[in-house]
Amino acid sequence: MLIGTPLGEVQGPARRQALVMATLGGGALALGIGLALMIGRQMRLGRLAEQAASDRMAALVDERTAEARARETEARAAQQRLEDAVQLFPSAIVFYDAEGRLVLCNEKFKEVYAPFRDHIVPGTTMRRMIELAWDHGMIHSHSDRQTYIRARMAMVDQAGLVREVEADGRRMLIQDFRTPDGGVLGIRVDITAQREIQRALELSEARFRDFAASSSDGLWEVDAELRFTYLSRNFEQALGLPENALIGKSWEDIAGAARGDEPWRSALSALAARQAMRDHVVTVRCDLTGAEVLVSINA
Repeated sequence: MLIGTPLGEVQGPARRQALVMATLGGGALALGIGLALMIGRQMRLGRLAEQAASDRMAALVDERTAEARARETEARAAQQRLEDAVQLFPSAIVFYDAEGRLVLCNEKFKEVYAPFRDHIVPGTTMRRMIELAWDHGMIHSHSDRQTYIRARMAMVDQAGLVREVEADGRRMLIQDFRTPDGGVLGIRVDITAQREIQRALELSEARFRDFAASSSDGLWEVDAELRFTYLSRNFEQALGLPENALIGKSWEDIAGAARGDEPWRSALSALAARQAMRDHVVTVRCDLTGAEVLVSINA
């Protein structure tokens, strides 16, 4: 006799367990699929957000790059305008930065220091420029190199002071200014030609005065208003007047009350009209001495 459980009773619970397991397995699969879809969607959103952020960053970089290029272009244009203006400056001009290094100069500045113009480049120090001027024999105002260099460097801080110096046989006006950032603006004016003209005029005037002093004739000169600017000493002596007594006065002042007389009227009229006169004789009465003197006017 066999004792056992009916097959139907054994298979029933197994089916239910299998069904439960299948149900649980299906739910987990569905949950896993849903979670995977959610993760995938989140990853796509993340990638989209990253791409958007990257695009915004790229646009910002492009914008900043464009602004930087525009500023650089404007800075270059401003630098070129400055260089053009410096080249057009009528005198020699140079800029040094706060460290005393050459930044910019014009062609006229290089012409002034032609013996060492190849050394006149950005970065050359002011002290080195002074040393080069001495070493190339351009300085004759000092006998000692170091003494001159110290004296010349000290001049830089005497802002705006104009100095006349001789360099390489030329006369120069030198003026330095401190800029607000501590740099130096230097101006050099070549006045050699003006000084030569001045010396020639002084020599000519000296010769003229020597001639006037030795001449028996009295010489005189008047300005645009016909007032005396020069009279030879013998002219004043002939009238019995002290030296320079008539400077600033006119022929009318000399004529005095006699200006209405015919010789004086015609003489004063000719002078006013800037007409030439030759041997025009008038009578001059000296107020100091009362003496009357015949004067022949030539103009």
